[in-house]
Amino acid sequence: MSGDVGQKWVRFLCMASLAVCLAGGFGCEKKRPRVNQSTSTEENAVAESTSEPSPEPRTSAAANPKATPEPRLPSVAVSTQPPPAEIWREFKGQNALDTAGKLVGLGPRPAGSPALDSARRLLVSGLEAAAWEVERDAFQTAAPNGSVSGVNLIARFSADGSRPVARTPRSILVVAAYDTRAFSTIQFVGATDGASGPAMLLEIARVLSLNPRLAERVELLLADASEPRQQFTPTDGVAGSRHYLSRVDPKSLRRVLVLGGVGANGENLTVPPDTAADVWQEATQGCARLGQPMLLRKLDRYMWGDHVPFAEAGISSLYLGNHDYLARYTADDRLDKLSAASLERVGQFATWLVAQWAQR
Repeated sequence: MSGDVGQKWVRFLCMASLAVCLAGGFGCEKKRPRVNQSTSTEENAVAESTSEPSPEPRTSAAANPKATPEPRLPSVAVSTQPPPAEIWREFKGQNALDTAGKLVGLGPRPAGSPALDSARRLLVSGLEAAAWEVERDAFQTAAPNGSVSGVNLIARFSADGSRPVARTPRSILVVAAYDTRAFSTIQFVGATDGASGPAMLLEIARVLSLNPRLAERVELLLADASEPRQQFTPTDGVAGSRHYLSRVDPKSLRRVLVLGGVGANGENLTVPPDTAADVWQEATQGCARLGQPMLLRKLDRYMWGDHVPFAEAGISSLYLGNHDYLARYTADDRLDKLSAASLERVGQFATWLVAQWAQR
Protein backbone atom coordinates (compact mmCIF):
# COMPACT_ATOMS: atom_id res chain seq x y z
CA MET A 1 0.00 0.00 0.00
CA SER A 2 2.75 2.43 0.92
CA GLY A 3 4.59 1.50 -2.34
CA ASP A 4 1.54 2.38 -4.43
CA VAL A 5 1.28 5.68 -2.64
CA GLY A 6 4.95 6.45 -3.35
CA GLN A 7 4.63 5.68 -7.04
CA LYS A 8 1.55 7.91 -7.24
CA TRP A 9 3.50 10.79 -5.68
CA VAL A 10 6.33 10.31 -8.16
CA ARG A 11 3.90 10.40 -11.09
CA PHE A 12 2.24 13.46 -9.63
CA LEU A 13 5.53 15.31 -9.29
CA CYS A 14 6.57 14.40 -12.86
CA MET A 15 3.26 15.61 -14.22
CA ALA A 16 3.55 18.81 -12.26
CA SER A 17 7.08 19.43 -13.54
CA LEU A 18 5.97 18.81 -17.12
CA ALA A 19 3.13 21.26 -16.73
CA VAL A 20 5.51 23.90 -15.43
CA CYS A 21 7.85 23.30 -18.36
CA LEU A 22 5.03 23.58 -20.87
CA ALA A 23 3.99 26.84 -19.28
CA GLY A 24 7.56 28.24 -19.70
CA GLY A 25 8.25 28.03 -16.04
CA PHE A 26 11.38 27.77 -14.02
CA GLY A 27 14.20 25.36 -15.10
CA CYS A 28 12.86 24.53 -18.61
CA GLU A 29 14.30 27.40 -20.84
CA LYS A 30 15.31 26.39 -24.35
CA LYS A 31 19.05 26.43 -24.90
CA ARG A 32 20.19 29.19 -27.28
CA PRO A 33 22.98 28.46 -29.72
CA ARG A 34 26.31 29.96 -28.70
CA VAL A 35 27.52 32.82 -30.87
CA ASN A 36 31.14 33.01 -31.91
CA GLN A 37 32.12 36.46 -30.73
CA SER A 38 35.01 36.88 -33.17
CA THR A 39 32.82 35.95 -36.16
CA SER A 40 30.15 38.38 -35.13
CA THR A 41 32.71 41.18 -34.84
CA GLU A 42 34.10 40.49 -38.35
CA GLU A 43 30.60 40.43 -39.85
CA ASN A 44 29.82 43.73 -38.21
CA ALA A 45 33.01 45.23 -39.60
CA VAL A 46 32.20 44.01 -43.14
CA ALA A 47 28.70 45.40 -42.83
CA GLU A 48 30.12 48.75 -41.81
CA SER A 49 32.64 48.81 -44.67
CA THR A 50 30.05 48.03 -47.36
CA SER A 51 27.47 50.47 -46.15
CA GLU A 52 26.94 53.71 -48.10
CA PRO A 53 29.31 56.46 -46.94
CA SER A 54 27.87 59.58 -45.55
CA PRO A 55 27.66 62.29 -48.19
CA GLU A 56 30.54 64.73 -47.93
CA PRO A 57 29.74 68.38 -47.67
CA ARG A 58 29.88 70.18 -51.04
CA THR A 59 32.83 72.38 -51.71
CA SER A 60 32.44 75.92 -52.87
CA ALA A 61 33.57 74.96 -56.42
CA ALA A 62 30.92 72.25 -56.66
CA ALA A 63 28.29 74.57 -55.29
CA ASN A 64 29.33 77.21 -57.85
CA PRO A 65 30.00 75.73 -61.31
CA LYS A 66 31.61 78.99 -62.44
CA ALA A 67 34.46 78.32 -60.03
CA THR A 68 35.47 75.19 -61.99
CA PRO A 69 38.26 76.14 -64.43
CA GLU A 70 37.52 75.63 -68.12
CA PRO A 71 39.69 73.00 -69.89
CA ARG A 72 42.51 74.77 -71.70
CA LEU A 73 43.13 74.18 -75.37
CA PRO A 74 46.66 73.05 -76.28
CA SER A 75 48.91 75.93 -77.22
CA VAL A 76 52.54 76.84 -77.76
CA ALA A 77 54.51 79.84 -76.63
CA VAL A 78 54.82 82.69 -79.13
CA SER A 79 56.74 85.92 -78.87
CA THR A 80 55.14 88.64 -76.77
CA GLN A 81 57.93 91.16 -77.37
CA PRO A 82 57.49 94.11 -79.71
CA PRO A 83 58.57 92.93 -83.18
CA PRO A 84 61.76 94.38 -84.67
CA ALA A 85 61.13 97.42 -86.83
CA GLU A 86 63.31 96.02 -89.64
CA ILE A 87 62.53 92.38 -89.13
CA TRP A 88 64.42 91.19 -92.23
CA ARG A 89 67.71 92.15 -90.58
CA GLU A 90 67.13 89.36 -88.07
CA PHE A 91 67.83 86.76 -90.78
CA LYS A 92 71.15 85.08 -89.94
CA GLY A 93 73.06 83.44 -92.76
CA GLN A 94 74.99 81.21 -90.38
CA ASN A 95 71.77 79.63 -89.12
CA ALA A 96 70.77 78.80 -92.68
CA LEU A 97 74.24 77.44 -93.46
CA ASP A 98 74.12 75.19 -90.40
CA THR A 99 70.78 73.73 -91.51
CA ALA A 100 72.04 73.26 -95.07
CA GLY A 101 75.06 71.43 -93.68
CA LYS A 102 72.85 68.98 -91.80
CA LEU A 103 70.82 68.27 -94.94
CA VAL A 104 73.88 67.81 -97.13
CA GLY A 105 75.33 65.50 -94.48
CA LEU A 106 72.45 63.08 -95.10
CA GLY A 107 73.75 62.44 -98.62
CA PRO A 108 71.54 62.18 -101.72
CA ARG A 109 67.86 62.68 -100.83
CA PRO A 110 65.66 61.68 -103.76
CA ALA A 111 61.91 61.34 -103.27
CA GLY A 112 60.92 58.22 -101.35
CA SER A 113 64.40 57.58 -99.92
CA PRO A 114 65.24 56.93 -96.23
CA ALA A 115 67.59 59.93 -96.36
CA LEU A 116 64.67 62.16 -97.32
CA ASP A 117 62.68 60.78 -94.38
CA SER A 118 65.52 61.96 -92.13
CA ALA A 119 65.53 65.35 -93.84
CA ARG A 120 61.78 65.62 -93.30
CA ARG A 121 62.14 65.01 -89.56
CA LEU A 122 64.89 67.62 -89.35
CA LEU A 123 62.79 70.22 -91.16
CA VAL A 124 59.66 69.54 -89.13
CA SER A 125 61.65 69.85 -85.92
CA GLY A 126 63.05 73.22 -87.02
CA LEU A 127 59.65 74.61 -87.93
CA GLU A 128 58.01 73.41 -84.72
CA ALA A 129 60.83 74.94 -82.68
CA ALA A 130 59.77 78.31 -84.12
CA ALA A 131 56.11 77.66 -83.11
CA TRP A 132 54.88 76.72 -86.60
CA GLU A 133 52.40 73.86 -86.91
CA VAL A 134 53.29 71.40 -89.67
CA GLU A 135 50.85 69.39 -91.77
CA ARG A 136 52.23 66.29 -93.53
CA ASP A 137 50.41 65.89 -96.83
CA ALA A 138 51.21 62.57 -98.50
CA PHE A 139 50.46 62.17 -102.20
CA GLN A 140 51.09 59.92 -105.17
CA THR A 141 51.09 60.95 -108.79
CA ALA A 142 51.86 59.48 -112.20
CA ALA A 143 55.36 59.86 -113.60
CA PRO A 144 57.44 58.32 -116.37
CA ASN A 145 58.24 54.67 -115.64
CA GLY A 146 55.63 54.40 -112.88
CA SER A 147 54.40 56.72 -110.18
CA VAL A 148 56.08 58.99 -107.65
CA SER A 149 55.16 59.35 -103.98
CA GLY A 150 55.92 62.29 -101.77
CA VAL A 151 55.08 64.14 -98.57
CA ASN A 152 54.60 67.89 -98.68
CA LEU A 153 55.20 69.80 -95.45
CA ILE A 154 52.80 72.72 -94.99
CA ALA A 155 53.48 75.09 -92.10
CA ARG A 156 51.06 77.61 -90.57
CA PHE A 157 51.31 80.01 -87.65
CA SER A 158 48.84 81.15 -85.01
CA ALA A 159 49.44 84.57 -83.47
CA ASP A 160 48.13 83.41 -80.08
CA GLY A 161 49.80 79.99 -80.22
CA SER A 162 46.52 78.06 -80.27
CA ARG A 163 46.34 74.51 -81.61
CA PRO A 164 45.25 73.32 -84.04
CA VAL A 165 46.07 76.25 -86.27
CA ALA A 166 43.15 77.28 -88.47
CA ARG A 167 43.60 76.16 -92.06
CA THR A 168 42.07 79.27 -93.50
CA PRO A 169 43.66 80.44 -96.76
CA ARG A 170 46.77 82.58 -96.51
CA SER A 171 47.44 84.98 -99.35
CA ILE A 172 51.25 84.71 -99.19
CA LEU A 173 53.10 81.44 -99.84
CA VAL A 174 56.82 80.68 -99.57
CA VAL A 175 57.98 77.50 -101.32
CA ALA A 176 61.19 75.45 -101.27
CA ALA A 177 61.74 71.95 -102.68
CA TYR A 178 63.55 69.61 -100.31
CA ASP A 179 64.31 66.54 -102.43
CA THR A 180 67.39 66.07 -104.65
CA ARG A 181 67.61 64.75 -108.17
CA ALA A 182 68.46 61.06 -108.47
CA PHE A 183 71.63 60.20 -110.37
CA SER A 184 73.08 56.74 -110.93
CA THR A 185 76.56 57.96 -111.88
CA ILE A 186 77.39 60.64 -109.28
CA GLN A 187 76.93 61.36 -105.58
CA PHE A 188 74.65 64.38 -105.84
CA VAL A 189 74.00 66.02 -102.43
CA GLY A 190 72.42 69.21 -103.78
CA ALA A 191 73.89 71.95 -101.61
CA THR A 192 72.18 74.65 -103.70
CA ASP A 193 69.48 72.37 -105.06
CA GLY A 194 67.57 70.73 -102.20
CA ALA A 195 69.46 72.07 -99.17
CA SER A 196 69.94 75.86 -99.30
CA GLY A 197 66.30 76.61 -100.21
CA PRO A 198 64.76 74.64 -97.31
CA ALA A 199 67.47 75.99 -94.97
CA MET A 200 66.58 79.54 -95.97
CA LEU A 201 62.87 78.83 -95.53
CA LEU A 202 63.48 77.60 -91.96
CA GLU A 203 65.37 80.77 -91.08
CA ILE A 204 62.64 82.92 -92.63
CA ALA A 205 60.13 80.99 -90.48
CA ARG A 206 62.15 81.78 -87.35
CA VAL A 207 62.37 85.46 -88.22
CA LEU A 208 58.68 85.81 -89.08
CA SER A 209 57.77 84.23 -85.72
CA LEU A 210 59.21 87.35 -84.06
CA ASN A 211 56.09 89.12 -85.38
CA PRO A 212 53.24 86.64 -84.75
CA ARG A 213 50.60 88.80 -86.46
CA LEU A 214 52.74 88.93 -89.57
CA ALA A 215 53.63 85.24 -89.49
CA GLU A 216 50.02 84.06 -89.39
CA ARG A 217 49.38 85.72 -92.76
CA VAL A 218 51.99 83.52 -94.44
CA GLU A 219 51.98 79.84 -95.37
CA LEU A 220 55.15 77.80 -95.93
CA LEU A 221 55.47 74.86 -98.31
CA LEU A 222 58.34 72.38 -98.37
CA ALA A 223 57.58 70.56 -101.62
CA ASP A 224 58.52 66.93 -102.16
CA ALA A 225 59.13 65.18 -105.51
CA SER A 226 60.13 68.42 -107.18
CA GLU A 227 62.90 66.83 -109.22
CA PRO A 228 61.91 64.95 -112.40
CA ARG A 229 62.43 61.25 -113.03
CA GLN A 230 63.91 62.04 -116.45
CA GLN A 231 63.56 65.70 -117.44
CA PHE A 232 61.21 68.54 -116.64
CA THR A 233 57.98 68.32 -118.60
CA PRO A 234 54.35 69.13 -117.79
CA THR A 235 54.03 65.57 -116.45
CA ASP A 236 57.49 65.06 -114.94
CA GLY A 237 58.77 67.17 -112.06
CA VAL A 238 57.43 69.78 -109.58
CA ALA A 239 54.92 67.14 -108.41
CA GLY A 240 54.72 68.51 -104.87
CA SER A 241 53.80 72.01 -106.00
CA ARG A 242 51.25 70.68 -108.48
CA HIS A 243 49.68 68.57 -105.75
CA TYR A 244 49.54 71.53 -103.35
CA LEU A 245 47.86 73.69 -105.97
CA SER A 246 45.29 70.97 -106.66
CA ARG A 247 43.93 71.23 -103.11
CA VAL A 248 43.70 75.00 -102.69
CA ASP A 249 41.74 77.76 -104.36
CA PRO A 250 44.23 79.57 -106.63
CA LYS A 251 42.30 82.79 -106.11
CA SER A 252 43.24 82.74 -102.43
CA LEU A 253 46.94 83.18 -103.27
CA ARG A 254 48.10 86.72 -104.01
CA ARG A 255 51.88 86.21 -104.09
CA VAL A 256 54.19 83.18 -104.17
CA LEU A 257 57.94 83.25 -103.48
CA VAL A 258 59.94 80.19 -104.57
CA LEU A 259 63.42 79.61 -103.12
CA GLY A 260 65.37 77.62 -105.70
CA GLY A 261 69.13 77.38 -106.04
CA VAL A 262 70.16 80.14 -103.63
CA GLY A 263 73.15 80.91 -101.47
CA ALA A 264 76.10 80.04 -103.70
CA ASN A 265 79.16 81.99 -102.64
CA GLY A 266 79.32 85.36 -104.39
CA GLU A 267 76.59 84.51 -106.91
CA ASN A 268 73.73 86.77 -107.91
CA LEU A 269 70.28 85.42 -108.77
CA THR A 270 68.34 84.87 -111.96
CA VAL A 271 64.57 85.13 -112.26
CA PRO A 272 62.32 83.81 -115.03
CA PRO A 273 61.98 86.09 -118.06
CA ASP A 274 58.18 85.89 -117.86
CA THR A 275 58.01 87.18 -114.26
CA ALA A 276 55.00 89.49 -113.92
CA ALA A 277 55.87 93.18 -114.30
CA ASP A 278 54.44 94.21 -110.91
CA VAL A 279 56.32 91.44 -109.11
CA TRP A 280 59.57 92.33 -110.90
CA GLN A 281 59.11 95.98 -109.90
CA GLU A 282 58.50 95.02 -106.25
CA ALA A 283 61.60 92.83 -106.26
CA THR A 284 63.93 95.40 -107.81
CA GLN A 285 62.67 98.09 -105.45
CA GLY A 286 63.49 95.76 -102.57
CA CYS A 287 67.00 95.18 -103.85
CA ALA A 288 67.55 98.94 -104.06
CA ARG A 289 66.05 99.44 -100.61
CA LEU A 290 68.52 96.95 -99.13
CA GLY A 291 71.51 98.27 -101.05
CA GLN A 292 71.73 95.28 -103.39
CA PRO A 293 70.75 96.69 -106.80
CA MET A 294 72.64 93.99 -108.70
CA LEU A 295 71.22 91.01 -106.82
CA LEU A 296 68.64 90.05 -109.48
CA ARG A 297 68.56 89.81 -113.24
CA LYS A 298 66.13 88.27 -115.66
CA LEU A 299 67.28 85.15 -117.42
CA ASP A 300 67.20 85.15 -121.20
CA ARG A 301 65.68 81.66 -121.47
CA TYR A 302 62.83 79.64 -120.04
CA MET A 303 63.27 78.37 -116.48
CA TRP A 304 61.74 75.25 -114.98
CA GLY A 305 61.07 75.27 -111.25
CA ASP A 306 58.37 75.11 -108.61
CA HIS A 307 57.04 78.48 -109.73
CA VAL A 308 55.72 76.96 -112.98
CA PRO A 309 52.43 75.46 -111.65
CA PHE A 310 51.60 78.73 -109.87
CA ALA A 311 52.41 80.86 -112.91
CA GLU A 312 50.29 78.57 -115.09
CA ALA A 313 47.39 79.12 -112.67
CA GLY A 314 47.72 82.88 -113.07
CA ILE A 315 49.23 83.49 -109.60
CA SER A 316 51.88 86.22 -109.30
CA SER A 317 55.09 84.45 -108.32
CA LEU A 318 58.82 85.07 -108.08
CA TYR A 319 61.43 82.33 -108.45
CA LEU A 320 64.85 82.96 -106.92
CA GLY A 321 67.61 80.75 -108.26
CA ASN A 322 70.75 80.75 -110.33
CA HIS A 323 70.48 78.84 -113.56
CA ASP A 324 73.98 80.02 -114.57
CA TYR A 325 75.53 78.27 -111.54
CA LEU A 326 78.28 76.09 -112.99
CA ALA A 327 78.03 73.30 -110.41
CA ARG A 328 74.27 72.87 -110.90
CA TYR A 329 73.34 69.17 -111.09
CA THR A 330 76.96 68.06 -110.66
CA ALA A 331 78.87 66.24 -107.94
CA ASP A 332 80.58 69.55 -107.16
CA ASP A 333 77.38 71.05 -105.71
CA ARG A 334 78.69 70.55 -102.19
CA LEU A 335 78.48 72.52 -98.97
CA ASP A 336 81.70 74.43 -99.69
CA LYS A 337 79.86 76.19 -102.52
CA LEU A 338 77.62 77.93 -99.98
CA SER A 339 78.51 80.79 -97.67
CA ALA A 340 76.82 82.37 -94.68
CA ALA A 341 77.30 85.83 -96.22
CA SER A 342 75.56 84.89 -99.48
CA LEU A 343 72.71 83.13 -97.67
CA GLU A 344 72.24 86.18 -95.44
CA ARG A 345 72.25 88.59 -98.37
CA VAL A 346 69.56 86.64 -100.25
CA GLY A 347 67.69 85.66 -97.07
CA GLN A 348 67.30 89.23 -95.87
CA PHE A 349 65.97 90.28 -99.27
CA ALA A 350 63.51 87.34 -99.32
CA THR A 351 62.33 88.14 -95.79
CA TRP A 352 61.88 91.82 -96.66
CA LEU A 353 59.81 90.92 -99.72
CA VAL A 354 57.57 88.47 -97.81
CA ALA A 355 57.03 91.03 -95.02
CA GLN A 356 56.07 93.72 -97.57
CA TRP A 357 53.61 91.39 -99.27
CA ALA A 358 52.05 90.22 -96.01
CA GLN A 359 51.54 93.74 -94.67
CA ARG A 360 49.43 94.86 -97.63
